[in-house]
Amino acid sequence: YMNPVSGATINWTNTADGDTVNAGLLTNSGGYAQANWVLRTQAGYDTLRATASGADPALFRATVIPGAAVNITSITGNNRTTFAGSGRLLQAEVRDQYNNLVANRSVGFLPATRVSNPVTSTNSSGMAQSVYFPPANLDSSIARAYIIGANDTTTFNVYAVRYNSNSLNPKVGLPGDTLTFY
Repeated sequence: YMNPVSGATINWTNTADGDTVNAGLLTNSGGYAQANWVLRTQAGYDTLRATASGADPALFRATVIPGAAVNITSITGNNRTTFAGSGRLLQAEVRDQYNNLVANRSVGFLPATRVSNPVTSTNSSGMAQSVYFPPANLDSSIARAYIIGANDTTTFNVYAVRYNSNSLNPKVGLPGDTLTFY
């Protein structure tokens, strides 16, 4: 008949890694009880279940979303080799303080004059990417990715293979000879 019940014990249980505080309270004169619900730190869905003797359980659902971006890590392109003057794909992953991937976050790539996207956003998987074009006259160079508005940066060491004129001419040698290639 939907009449409030005072003094009924309500048991609160979490279905994920979160926590409930005051989980065993009695209902007040209006038939209401409350508990503090601390959500888990990993992004996803969380459910809190309230049960009382002789009543159907009540379910409360929450969606845990990633927090502020605080960490960027190079995923693809670091310590890789490309031909001097050609492009190398750089990919970086952005995460929050609990290691959740962060989508739609602005990421910058440097040097801006040598990348296809100096500023881009992370995709739904927390990934940002740009193509880096290393200088043709260097054997190695460094590119960077950083979270715009945050203090974290990651670096990419890119090594270049340069062609030296006449270095690929066929060499002839006898067994035991030492041949030099550039």
